[in-house]
Amino acid sequence: MCGICGTKGIAPDSFREEHRAMLVSLDHRGPDEKGQFRDPEADLFLGATRLSIIDLTPTGSQPLFNEDKTLVLVCNGEIYNAPVLREELFQRHHHFYSRTDTEIIVHLYEEMGERCLDKLKGMFAFALWDKKKGSLFIARDRLGIKPLYYYAENGKFAFASEIKTLLKLPFIKKEVDVRALDLYFSLEYVPSPFSIYKGIRKLKPGHFLVYQDSGVKVRPYWNLGNYKSGKDLNFLETAERLEHLLKTSVKEHLLADVPVGVLLSGGLDSSALVALAGRDVAGSCNTFSIGFAEKTFDETKYAQKVAHFLGTRHHHHIFTLEDFIGIFPFVTGHLDEPLGDLSVFPTYFLSRFARQHVKTALSGEGGDELFMGYPTYLAHKFLEDHKQVPAGLIAGLFRVLEKALPVSSEYFTFGFKIRQFLRGENCLRDPSARHLCWMGSFLSSEKADLYSPDLRNRIITALSEDPDQRLLAKTEIKEVLKKIQYLDIYGYLAEDLLVKADRASMAASLELRVPYLDHELMEFVWGLPADIIFQKRLFRSVIGKYLPHEIMQRKKKGFAMPFAKWFETKDFFPLVEDFFTEGFINKQGLFNASTIKQMLREQTERRKDHRKKLGTYIMFQSWYRKEELPL
Repeated sequence: MCGICGTKGIAPDSFREEHRAMLVSLDHRGPDEKGQFRDPEADLFLGATRLSIIDLTPTGSQPLFNEDKTLVLVCNGEIYNAPVLREELFQRHHHFYSRTDTEIIVHLYEEMGERCLDKLKGMFAFALWDKKKGSLFIARDRLGIKPLYYYAENGKFAFASEIKTLLKLPFIKKEVDVRALDLYFSLEYVPSPFSIYKGIRKLKPGHFLVYQDSGVKVRPYWNLGNYKSGKDLNFLETAERLEHLLKTSVKEHLLADVPVGVLLSGGLDSSALVALAGRDVAGSCNTFSIGFAEKTFDETKYAQKVAHFLGTRHHHHIFTLEDFIGIFPFVTGHLDEPLGDLSVFPTYFLSRFARQHVKTALSGEGGDELFMGYPTYLAHKFLEDHKQVPAGLIAGLFRVLEKALPVSSEYFTFGFKIRQFLRGENCLRDPSARHLCWMGSFLSSEKADLYSPDLRNRIITALSEDPDQRLLAKTEIKEVLKKIQYLDIYGYLAEDLLVKADRASMAASLELRVPYLDHELMEFVWGLPADIIFQKRLFRSVIGKYLPHEIMQRKKKGFAMPFAKWFETKDFFPLVEDFFTEGFINKQGLFNASTIKQMLREQTERRKDHRKKLGTYIMFQSWYRKEELPL
């Protein structure tokens, strides 16, 4: 695991200090060593910081080369099928200098060129300099597990694992892209290919980029939606195939020269990983969990039950308000873009806790998307099953329920879910639109009141110049539940959960691995009918023999912290109090002070539940303040 960066089109010897600063900014992603390659004739610089996981010797250091050193590679990630590929390449007379998995890429590129991506299994973002072609070949893994940002303007090209690294270059300016800002307040994240800064782009998942002096070409190489169902299997055969793919993926994700742990919440996905990993780990597996003193948010007893049942070496810690306050500046300082997912704080705390014992750990991201586990799938199915009922009547019935249920700061109560459902009442017959309403933060009508007149006008102008932005959520998939699954995988999972997991874990110098996102496993499950995978039906049938009955019967519970409870305390609120003062808001000139103050008042008086909106707003302001952007 590494942090990578590079520049093309600027004399490397004239930017030595800037390049050094770029590498320093990536220390947390690779604290074990730094490496770099310079080619003054090509105006090229490549750099990497290393977290050594496979081949801990100096031979595994980056950059990596082919035999005649006409190819140079820097790579962030892990290639899980490296042993198989190494043997194939050895048979084709390739010579390897190390045992590291990522050296596979340079030799595979020699054989296949850009098509080498089709053979790689793993998580990766890499840059490969092809001296003969005079081109940079840059690629990101299929689901975007590892990040890659780039800048390409005025004959200058730069890339990096994190935005902060690119901002070390003097020709890249800090200017907010108001299109990205507007998307953030809708979605709680900034989706690819946008970044929060003008001029800096994200390489989309499943895409590669070729940069030559003539410019940039970006191409897709994988899209889950293109995969069709394979041969017909009965339920038993399908379950057997799924079990084989799960076991294979977990085994491959345990490939390492250091101990591998598992992050265990006590939910179905992480518990299954522990059960399957235990089959291939010598001795007891290390598992890690955190809990909360606030009981409706706490899953401690379930994690401990799984750990005891499976005989792991379990490590547990309670995450408190004091812990949250203590890490708040550090975590927000590591987020190069605003991210409204507040679970980034306990995720970092858990990663830091686990890092005391291991350098890499398995995590359960992707299980709910792959097996349609979220409660939203139940809501979508309910509406599709009752198409004959007028949407207005359904919304009216839910309105009656809403009035009968109090606003609460506890874990997502029935009342909270009812109110989220009603956010989409004006588009209940449009699956994509209602899904984004349910999952997001501010509706379009609410953003009109949130923004200052000046910002609102700037956004309107920017959107009129970029109509494709509104196509981000569209897909040609017809079946409703599959359409929602696709939106979850390429939206919430790729742009929120994986970003959160990467930033939080790498801030603690911990490598997180996500076995549910093995692309062969995903392709197989994607090809199955929705009714087989809906609410984890097939998954449960496979893993039931590995886990306690109580865990199998648990209802879905997401990883969340008691932000609404903590927000109102005298200890936390002073950290963010400035963001709610009229003087600060008016001076900044981005938001409507009366709207912000009304949200705060309604939340503290428990008249409305604005926890998602307030979290989205606070995380934006925390990022904005850190970046010291002009008001």
